[in-house]
Amino acid sequence: MSFFDEPKNAGMALVIVAILNLISAVLGLYDGVSGDFNTGAVCAAIGAIICAIIYFKFGQELRMGSSSKIDTLATYVKTVGLVTVIGGIFYLGYAANEDWGMVSSGVISIILGLVVMWCASRINDGKKDAFDKILWIILTVIMILLVIVSLLAIVGSLSLDGALNIALGVLIAICDLIIYLFMLLLLLDGEVKSKMGM
Repeated sequence: MSFFDEPKNAGMALVIVAILNLISAVLGLYDGVSGDFNTGAVCAAIGAIICAIIYFKFGQELRMGSSSKIDTLATYVKTVGLVTVIGGIFYLGYAANEDWGMVSSGVISIILGLVVMWCASRINDGKKDAFDKILWIILTVIMILLVIVSLLAIVGSLSLDGALNIALGVLIAICDLIIYLFMLLLLLDGEVKSKMGM
């Protein structure tokens, strides 16, 4: 089993990203409550904290490696959908206090998140139909694109200002790369492909 096949490695990467996002969100919350209270910034920070906790929880579960491959994939997609919905809800709070023209972005995020969660429920429902095949293809293409984006992010992080920003940028991008490669290999696994009708 290779490094990228190991659930505990992907889980650890998720935990690291979650912790870094949590720290960033807490700092954002502090900025929002210190000095002049900024309701929009506080809403955004609270949403980010909740999302980071959800990712941390999933990362811990992934590290344990107790779920089947198809369930792991479904849980990951569901988690992404849930985080998108929560992010969208708190973004509405941010937009309502900062710029009403941005409210549509929050609404779109909520709708997309709900669609993603519905798709997640189809992954491990035990059925094999044309939609499962389409979903497998879509997820595989998305993961390939995310792997490419992560590689570009690693290179892009090297041009950031300050050693700390470079280190954090590269670390987060590498963790993202590990997560997306794990999910891509999961999609290409014979067991998962079979259960999704491929």
